[in-house]
Amino acid sequence: MQEILSDTILASLYPNSLVIVERSEKSEKLAPVEIKPIQTEASNQSLKIDETGKTIVQPVITTTSVTTDTEKWFLGENGKKITILVSETDEVFLNNESLQFLLKIIGACKLTMGDIAIINVINRPMTFIEISNQLQSKFCLLFDVSTKKIQLPFSIPNYQVQHYNNCQFLLAPSIKVYYGDGENAKVEKTKLWTSLKKIFNL
Repeated sequence: MQEILSDTILASLYPNSLVIVERSEKSEKLAPVEIKPIQTEASNQSLKIDETGKTIVQPVITTTSVTTDTEKWFLGENGKKITILVSETDEVFLNNESLQFLLKIIGACKLTMGDIAIINVINRPMTFIEISNQLQSKFCLLFDVSTKKIQLPFSIPNYQVQHYNNCQFLLAPSIKVYYGDGENAKVEKTKLWTSLKKIFNL
């Protein structure tokens, strides 16, 4: 014979649930009552009463939306707070030839990828204040990126070193200018190297 629990016992078993049970006048069977699932704090489950009056424990699936910016928005490790801004379309950061040139240049300056942070302003438009707040830039090299583009309050010609806001700035043309061993490329490389020696005391 099925044992029927009293209302007092049921209330003590399920303190966070409201269970309404109705008896049919013609039958001792429990009439179906629609009860919405109630989530319990302790077990992340819900309680339901089926048509026979049986208690069913069901898991409640909850979705938590967490917004985290895990995207690496610069290339390198920024160990020495050296920011390099480039402007290259169709590339996340820069193409292989440009990267190889930069590796040679920073290598000549006794630096590695662990010392710098490369940002492609085409894909990541930012002001210098935003960049500096996150990277604490001490040096900023701009290749084919104007000072206006990153909202700096000054304009300087290519290869001129400028001090501003505890940072040294150097503007240069597109890295593509330095490709190859042509006469023009050699002239531009010499200008760039002369300015880099001033910045890094080489």
